[in-house]
Amino acid sequence: MSTDPPADDLTRRIDAAIAEVFRTESLGYAEGRSAMRALGAFGAAAVDRVLELYRGSTSGPQEHARLLNGLGTSAIDAQAAARRAVARACPHRYVERLAGRLEPTDISVVAEIHDPRVSSLLISLLDHRDGEVRSRATTALIGRIEGHGNDDGHTREMAERAVLERLDDESLSVRAVAAYAVARRSRADGIAAYQQILWPTEPETLAFFDVQQRIAILRRGEELPPPV
Repeated sequence: MSTDPPADDLTRRIDAAIAEVFRTESLGYAEGRSAMRALGAFGAAAVDRVLELYRGSTSGPQEHARLLNGLGTSAIDAQAAARRAVARACPHRYVERLAGRLEPTDISVVAEIHDPRVSSLLISLLDHRDGEVRSRATTALIGRIEGHGNDDGHTREMAERAVLERLDDESLSVRAVAAYAVARRSRADGIAAYQQILWPTEPETLAFFDVQQRIAILRRGEELPPPV
């Protein structure tokens, strides 16, 4: 006998669609995309339900818990897939439900959705105490500068200024993203920017060697790949 809380028919159907996203997380690309489209088709109601469950403001069906437990460490990816599905289908509603505050776990979810407010939310994370969060936020902003979020020119310029201001960030990974923003406009200035962000005390980490490789790419006149 089920001990799940009572729910109306729409909620039950949305919960079933969420479960299908969780179920297809470890399957192929086509299955996962199909499940995400089906969930997104519920529109604003799905946004509200997915975020309620993710934030723990309401209890969900036991089927969700069973599926997520079975996924282990991939459960985080499955939950992100559900949020990404509804964010893409109903971006304005999703951003409204964020209430002006973007959590680090939502960076990849909103990075490419078509709502100019996302850039402002990402910029708000550039002062986060965690360098990894700042790096992910600046990388997402680069994507929006290059058109992934379909922002207007003014919003892209605002995002670019915010990224360029991180050229003196404590984290080399963040500085490297800012240097890429320079290199997008000028190869020569990009080489200089990458050289300047390698401080004398910088340890030889993967980020250090990546910057050196990028300098070499620019010197050879090849196309510079975006940060990832």
